[in-house]
Amino acid sequence: MKSKPHIILIVLDTLRADKTFGSFSNKKLTPFMEKLLEKSFYFTNCISNTVWTFPSHCTMFTGLYHSQIKEINTFSSLGYKIPTVTQILKENGYNTLCYTENSYISKIFQLTKGFDEIVNNYKKGFIWLYRNIRLKFLLESVNNFEKKVFRYIHSKKVFSIWKNIKRKIEALIFTISIRLFWKYNIYNFENISFQEIKKFGNIIQNLTKKEQKFIFFNIMAPHEPYNPPKEILELFEINEEDLKIYRDLSFHAHEFKVYMNQISKKFNFRYANTLNKFYDASIYYTDVILKYIFRILRQNELLKNSYIIITSDHGELLGGKEDHYLWGHSMPLKSVHKSLIHVPLLIYHEAFGKQCIEHQVQLKDIFHTILDLAHVSEEKYNLFTQKNSLLTQISQKSTPKYIYGEFLKNEKYINDILLITSHKLGTLIEEHLDSKMKNDIWFIRSNQYKYINYGNDYEEFFDIVEDPYEMNNIIKDKTNECKRFQEFLQFHQKEMREAPAIKSFITKDEKDKIGEAISSKFKNIKFKI
Repeated sequence: MKSKPHIILIVLDTLRADKTFGSFSNKKLTPFMEKLLEKSFYFTNCISNTVWTFPSHCTMFTGLYHSQIKEINTFSSLGYKIPTVTQILKENGYNTLCYTENSYISKIFQLTKGFDEIVNNYKKGFIWLYRNIRLKFLLESVNNFEKKVFRYIHSKKVFSIWKNIKRKIEALIFTISIRLFWKYNIYNFENISFQEIKKFGNIIQNLTKKEQKFIFFNIMAPHEPYNPPKEILELFEINEEDLKIYRDLSFHAHEFKVYMNQISKKFNFRYANTLNKFYDASIYYTDVILKYIFRILRQNELLKNSYIIITSDHGELLGGKEDHYLWGHSMPLKSVHKSLIHVPLLIYHEAFGKQCIEHQVQLKDIFHTILDLAHVSEEKYNLFTQKNSLLTQISQKSTPKYIYGEFLKNEKYINDILLITSHKLGTLIEEHLDSKMKNDIWFIRSNQYKYINYGNDYEEFFDIVEDPYEMNNIIKDKTNECKRFQEFLQFHQKEMREAPAIKSFITKDEKDKIGEAISSKFKNIKFKI
């Protein structure tokens, strides 16, 4: 029997593929990652099956689509029934460890099932405000006052009144900080990623070296708000005007995105240019963090006999023309275009040579790849299919002809995104809602074409070789080609309904309900042709 390797999955959250090996003013954005290519299988055409964190991690951890998981459990929780790759590896003798900076990778959403050790370092919305040393002192002073006073006062009514007062005090502190010390807040914050990764490294060091390990990292440096250190911002020529624009964008990011994506028809060029500079700086910072992770792995002798998978869960829209003048990932509600679903993917092993795979692959197959690398029995786990492993696809030249993806929504999700029930913008947004925003979106992609259905009689069809950023809808010119994609979409929904893997962990009644639910969803799909 083959000895089991260590397996390390590193998700660089929100990292676009077209930026990964790019440059800024002749400065490489990911110089360390480029060095890794010499010992990697590099997939230039990896596609995420969805556009935001929770469902994308679900597909990587379970090999199931969000639509299947949603009908088995809920819209935003994996639930206890569906086994994850972590649980399966643990059952097969692996020691499992998780370092996460994303709050979706948590017990609440059930994505940490099976991990023996978990280190949380969640990225807050205004990370530089919370980690601003001066501001931190003021906030801690308020908390200390609360602790001292309420040792002696036990009235629930008084405590409730104090909570309201405390919220107003904190809001005032933030407002003053934003208005008077905004530049300090962007440039100076406690960067604790390296500290927390070092602590995580100490946990790894204390484990038995002989044990096989599955280690998962989620790194949020490419995810906005962008907060690389001052030294890196200066490398990327961030000037006074950029700082002021980023202040305006970041301190009211959610409201600004809602307005720009749903009401305004075109994103301001100067704003888009500034976002790109901050994003590029954050990618460079991400590469520095990745180099540090490899240093930790090397110190713990984990580069030998290890497969290291480096990818992202989805891309990002940065407001430019190629992004259809949209900003954010799940926020626009109406896009599954290239910038959102094209992600980097490489598999590193010290015995590998450089190999570039240009045919399309999908994130969902990372689940099968990890179990294949761990020599897990295909017969024992019905969710696992070895032929779907990326290594099998390479050796047998069997990369998928079609890739299916989806952007599912529910009423609460839409309302939360668009501030419909929580902000004065909500009423205005409701007046501008179109069916693209309200309906689920499905796409089918080949190596040459991509078909998008918005479930509302509106369809798009693109030649992604000639038109990679999907600007020119050619559905009227390519009727016959489009019909094949429509037929595959219908075939795929039937496959999803009858998936043998589902039968292995739910009852027949539940399976029938899932089938009915998936079928009813696809009844909303209408075809023009």
